[in-house]
Amino acid sequence: MSRLIPADTDSFASCSSSSAPAMNKPSSGITADIQAAGESAPALTGVGPSNVDQAEKLITYSWFGRVFKKSQLAVRYNADGLTLTSLYTNRLFANQLLSTGAGSFDQHTDKNTVDYPIKNGAGHDKDTEIHFNWQQLDKPAVFNWSFFGYLMSFTVGEKIYTTPFLSYDSKSKFSNDMDVYWAVANRQGLCELVARIEKAMTHEYLRRSRIKMITARIAREYARWFPWSQNPSLELPQEIQAALSKLKQFKAWTEQDIEQIREQYVQLQLIMHKAFFDNVESNPLTEKQRRACVIDDNNNLLLAGAGTGKTSVMVGRAGYLIQSGQANASEVLLLAYGKVAAKEMEERIKLKLGSPLTPGETSQPENGVAVNDIRVSTFHSLGMRIITEVEGATPKLSAWVNDDKGKDKWLNDTLGSLLNDTRYRKTLLAFLGEHFHSEMSPFNFENEQDYLAYLSANDIRSFMGDKVNSFAEMQIANWLFKQGIEYQHQASYQHKSCDKTSDKRVRQYKSNFYLPHDDLYIDYFTIDETGLAPVFIDNDSYQDSIEWKRELHSQNKTHYVDLYHHQHNQGQLLKVLSKRLSKYRVKRAPIDDETLLDQLQKQGYITKLAKLFGQVLTLYRGACLDDKSLAELLSSSVFQKQTEAAFKLIKPILKSYRAHLNANGEIDFEDMIAKAIEYIEKGEFISPWRFIMVDEFQDISEPRARLVRALRDSTHCISKEKHAKEAEPTAGTEAKTQPKNLVKSGRSASLFCVGDDWQAIYRFSGADVKLTTQFEHYFGPVTKSHLDLTFRFNSRIGDVATRFITQNPMQLKKTINSVKKGIRSAVTVVKPRATNKQAGEKDQQDAINQNQFTNSTLTETLNAINQLVSKEKGKPEAKQKTKQKAKQRVYLLARYWFVLPNQQELALLNQAYPGINIECQSFHASKGKEADYVIIMGLTTGVHGFPSLKTTSPVVDALLPEAEDFHFAEERRLFYVALTRAKHKVYLLADNKDVSPFVGEISQLCRSQV
Repeated sequence: MSRLIPADTDSFASCSSSSAPAMNKPSSGITADIQAAGESAPALTGVGPSNVDQAEKLITYSWFGRVFKKSQLAVRYNADGLTLTSLYTNRLFANQLLSTGAGSFDQHTDKNTVDYPIKNGAGHDKDTEIHFNWQQLDKPAVFNWSFFGYLMSFTVGEKIYTTPFLSYDSKSKFSNDMDVYWAVANRQGLCELVARIEKAMTHEYLRRSRIKMITARIAREYARWFPWSQNPSLELPQEIQAALSKLKQFKAWTEQDIEQIREQYVQLQLIMHKAFFDNVESNPLTEKQRRACVIDDNNNLLLAGAGTGKTSVMVGRAGYLIQSGQANASEVLLLAYGKVAAKEMEERIKLKLGSPLTPGETSQPENGVAVNDIRVSTFHSLGMRIITEVEGATPKLSAWVNDDKGKDKWLNDTLGSLLNDTRYRKTLLAFLGEHFHSEMSPFNFENEQDYLAYLSANDIRSFMGDKVNSFAEMQIANWLFKQGIEYQHQASYQHKSCDKTSDKRVRQYKSNFYLPHDDLYIDYFTIDETGLAPVFIDNDSYQDSIEWKRELHSQNKTHYVDLYHHQHNQGQLLKVLSKRLSKYRVKRAPIDDETLLDQLQKQGYITKLAKLFGQVLTLYRGACLDDKSLAELLSSSVFQKQTEAAFKLIKPILKSYRAHLNANGEIDFEDMIAKAIEYIEKGEFISPWRFIMVDEFQDISEPRARLVRALRDSTHCISKEKHAKEAEPTAGTEAKTQPKNLVKSGRSASLFCVGDDWQAIYRFSGADVKLTTQFEHYFGPVTKSHLDLTFRFNSRIGDVATRFITQNPMQLKKTINSVKKGIRSAVTVVKPRATNKQAGEKDQQDAINQNQFTNSTLTETLNAINQLVSKEKGKPEAKQKTKQKAKQRVYLLARYWFVLPNQQELALLNQAYPGINIECQSFHASKGKEADYVIIMGLTTGVHGFPSLKTTSPVVDALLPEAEDFHFAEERRLFYVALTRAKHKVYLLADNKDVSPFVGEISQLCRSQV
């Protein structure tokens, strides 16, 4: 039978019964049987009918049973249980048992027959008996009619027992009676189960795993009691009937019922801990903040918009778990993204939670746990702790973790040493010639401006440093250089017939390449296999131009080679070029590898390559890849050949790096995560934290997510039997030392992650926004909560920012409401215009001009902010607040730091505007911060424009999470972060001509505001 296991493991798990039926010695005659049974079977304490009803009752065989069994008595029972008697069989039946190998009780586990064991062998006609107490039976015995008499059957665990040929009135006389006996004997287990379920409903948030366990236990118990217990002729005790009524309700639970139970629990907790939630922060927590503190599923994801108070929830949840008695402080782990964030969180907890919190009390009992025991950690420091505990000593940290220049020098030295190897050098030179740049076809662009901007932004140049107009041009130039053929790039047509009186078209004609020693011109045309040009080129005009150039060279009899995109696309371009130059007998003098390498070093290629390898080294180690995973990654790369060629060069560097760390007994940041994961997954470290909370979850990488998942899944519930077994010394060995951090809790760890996919801006470092947007795919089913009330920006800023970010359909849909309702447009685009300075502004501009920082648009904007602040300070209701409040803060934000004023220029700005505090931040650095006013700069296009057109190297990209299909998805999120730093107003400084497309989009959104 099933029974509840002790509460210190799991109240709703089941444990199979190991009880076996009692084998009684045979007795002589029915009277002796009854007497023996009566003397040896005392009633169960607290169960069974009254003493008046303790007499045994007898079930006899039918006429056929008496003939076949040669016995009259088949079954006897009382409050203690039932006994199967007169198991006498004829010799035919005994021989059948012997032929099937029967001979022991344990061998009959699944026979729906009368296969009872024969204790004394087939040659002895002796009676045997088997006794069962009622708790052993999975459910009451069932009576089924047959011509030769009723068949009674029941199960004990997996074993089925049947007794045939019972009297024809056995069901009507004994079935209900036996049902009542069974019910009374099993009511304790039923009532305890119901009581525990009711307690769970009011004393804990029903997690998914808990519900799964409870419903499985309900189903098992329900199958034992239904439908037989619904027989109207049965007279079951009221206690059992009440318990069955509740069990029936439990069995009928729907998703809606479960949500209602959870909601009742949440509401009860909110009432019980109202005082705590009112006072844990400077202002009382909002309803949704409180609910986020209380809800405790296995996996919890809190989507917290910018400025909605997520840190207050982290602090409040930690304090609530301790005060409500659900956790000791030492069982709570808070993970932050970086050192600064972790320190701020730790200080916030100490400040807000203050003195030690204890379950339900305000004073510290003797066994209380201090709030200081709450673990606030970065991922790296957590990894270091795990490694230290497992290895028994703190590992030595590489000096390079805080010395990028030292690491770069080692990498350059290592690369220099490898270049001394002829084979490696040839491989590297081939990579630089064929794979260093990742090609994007002009046919993939909708306009020429975007294509040229892409080439410019990614600095596509030849080995000689020529800025080319296509990848094919770069290949042509590099091939000519390696062949020792002198050339001029974009050379004017120089035939003697071309003078000032020539056709303007001839004077403007520039050939892609001119070979002065051979007086030969080379042109490359972007024409595909079908004879078409890219969509941004007028095909007819382009074809006319090609024909005109051919005719010009033919008329003037100048040597001319025309090449085409389809030749490049088919990998035939250089072969065609070589063949055509041979036709004109162009002399070649191929340069050696040393000369080529020297030229590449002059052009900075080796420096760029070393920087690329440094990025790959960090990302590769941070990705925690094994050889199989790396092979899969390379094979799935969009630029497979390029990525595989790069890793062929990088592998010796990775090997040298690992050897260096091992030789010095050191680890780096990446080792901290990788080793910690390994130790947890192997069971060498068992997490002591039952409540794991992760801040800024949208910035998490796959290895860090894997570490979090491993912590959540590591063993928390170890039975006492396992402890004892591991502690027992075997022969010749000593007792094993138990892990120091075993947790004796009955509930597995819960995961609470706080993030905002709208602010995911760290893909370049390995962060994967899909771990947030597709959370359940990695961690399993999740309960999501939302914080949708921002305390930072007004509704006008919120409206523009929300509509801007949700242009990407892959972002999770959220509504962000604001405490402050804006009454005017709070996002303004500022463009240069003719200055008309007022007298009071002249001194401010002069002060700035002393350092030649003369951005008139910035000055104009700061003047406007200064006037707003002064006007606000002049209001009567603001005067009292001003005495206590610091100066209004203004952020100057940009995509890149170099776009912003330098320190000297910033000092002059603060000097010119003493009424406000001006600070500079990059978009990334401003994350998590806020200012009263924000001025966004650098909103242009081009190499360092925004959104940035610079592409990621395919080698690096292969190690990063898969990019999103939506164009500029992360750049859009980065701009959303910048917009939402402001409390009152955002100013976008834009040029009249070279302006970011985001500015036009924002302008349109502002115009459409109601």
